[in-house]
Amino acid sequence: MGSLLSKTWDGRTCFIHTNYTLPFKLEVLTYMNEYGASINETAVHYNLPSDSTLLNWANQFKEGGIDALIPKKKGRLSMKKETMKKSPANGSQEALLAELEYLRAENAYQKS
Repeated sequence: MGSLLSKTWDGRTCFIHTNYTLPFKLEVLTYMNEYGASINETAVHYNLPSDSTLLNWANQFKEGGIDALIPKKKGRLSMKKETMKKSPANGSQEALLAELEYLRAENAYQKS
């Protein structure tokens, strides 16, 4: 897995952002560790767009272990509609308790 190349409207070549999976990151770091390859050599071997990507992974792994390498969602959070609270069915015990609580609060407010 590596970055994809794309042509811009004026013919220049640029990299398309790629999200790397946890197994891929571990494979790259393992290769670098087992073969004693430098960051630059490993980046070239796995066709990474920048050696700084690999450097970031190595630092994250060193500081936080495997959990630090887990890809995180990026971008804005989705707007979810708030779920309406279901009102209890009329005559049910929950409905009666809710009404009782409301009436007690209403009485306490009138007395003060």
